[in-house]
Amino acid sequence: TIPNEEIVAPRNGFDYSITFWIYIDDFYENHTKWRHMFHKGTHNSGSQNIIDFEDWDELAATYREQAPGCWLHPGVPKIRYALVIQPNKEYCGIFHTKQLCESDNHHYCSWDGSTCKLKQEHIENLYKDEPINYVDTNNGDTILQYVDIDIPVKEISHIAFVLNQKVLNVFQNGKLIQTAKFMGDPITNRSDLH
Repeated sequence: TIPNEEIVAPRNGFDYSITFWIYIDDFYENHTKWRHMFHKGTHNSGSQNIIDFEDWDELAATYREQAPGCWLHPGVPKIRYALVIQPNKEYCGIFHTKQLCESDNHHYCSWDGSTCKLKQEHIENLYKDEPINYVDTNNGDTILQYVDIDIPVKEISHIAFVLNQKVLNVFQNGKLIQTAKFMGDPITNRSDLH
């Protein structure tokens, strides 16, 4: 555990980079579970020394506070990098039912019979870019949004996650491999890194 006080805070409050080297010798060892690499957020420090889950939704519900969270996928050699996001009102499209779309918290959205859309379109249409995957953690408007990247087995890789103005750039061995625009503001926390 690295205490929050030892982590350099971003100057503007949310932009930062995380880089590391990774080498996976045997991907199939304990491969039926989401394997914890690291996360910044709350941690149940009880008798559980190893954090792993078979189900992503259970993991997301237990570790709702991830800024960020990094996990090794159970079925394929992929890394999942997750952040808790406060969605902007431009992203009514994340709500897939009339009840969620028109709730009191989402007064800027309206249900058109099949999808949730903004009541009033803005000048820039943010729907033109496909949003990255997410899991709605059903607590207010926050969601856990993530990107998955392929990772080679038996080969060393340098990975860099660079968060800049709500856009995540992912580099592998110095090359940009993925760019993801988030649906809102990443929520930072003052918890330790585990």
